[in-house]
Amino acid sequence: QIPDDPAATIWDVVVVGTGMGGATAGYALARAGHRVLFLEKGRFLHREADRGDGRIDPYASNAPEARLHRGHWPTPLEGETSFGSLEFFAPLGCGSGGSTALYGAALERLTRDDFTPKRNFPDAVGANLPESWPIRYEELEPYYERAEQLYRVRGDEDPLRPGYGAGLGKPPGLSARDQELTEFLRGAGLHPYRVHVGCGFVDGCQECGGALCPRECKSDAGTICLLPALEKFGAKILPECEVTRLVASESAVQE
Repeated sequence: QIPDDPAATIWDVVVVGTGMGGATAGYALARAGHRVLFLEKGRFLHREADRGDGRIDPYASNAPEARLHRGHWPTPLEGETSFGSLEFFAPLGCGSGGSTALYGAALERLTRDDFTPKRNFPDAVGANLPESWPIRYEELEPYYERAEQLYRVRGDEDPLRPGYGAGLGKPPGLSARDQELTEFLRGAGLHPYRVHVGCGFVDGCQECGGALCPRECKSDAGTICLLPALEKFGAKILPECEVTRLVASESAVQE
């Protein structure tokens, strides 16, 4: 899916990054018949790529090439703290699927209360919290439903928010340990429910939090959107292609 001469094609859409936002948008545009080119800083980590066994290796090298092979951002971030300068590796992905290649696949919605933030913090006197968002939860709800279907989200209905999660796929049964914990929490008057997760839960599923999924079980953006865009709808990709600037006018991006 790598074009021989990308500069020779007039692309309808060039998508920078193949994470949750870029891969999902590019998939929708390619499916609608547009000529889409994905640009990805990291490697193409799907299909024939070595994706490991789904476990985190605590002794893995943090050399940039080794991190890129595992789908991790290759270099540490730099910051200033009260203790001085600091370098640390953030939980960011780099490669096809972006950070979703590593995430735990929890895909909860925002709630209706999130759209009226000031009401939730009555004691925050003088804060510049808005009374409400410029859009309402009800406007996003149909898109949440479509996204949950696309990303194969499973989970229980939230007992404290009737209807929230009602249409999701059913998760697998709880383990004996988790069932005991759930019953204990309910007995204490609490309302536990299964977190909403994008996962196929195939046989042998390890949920692969923090690691690449070798079974296409976890709903990362590369598996769910990027691959279909490339293999079914004619999109192309340039991996190991870092975008350093955009040259744009008021109406178009020239380069």
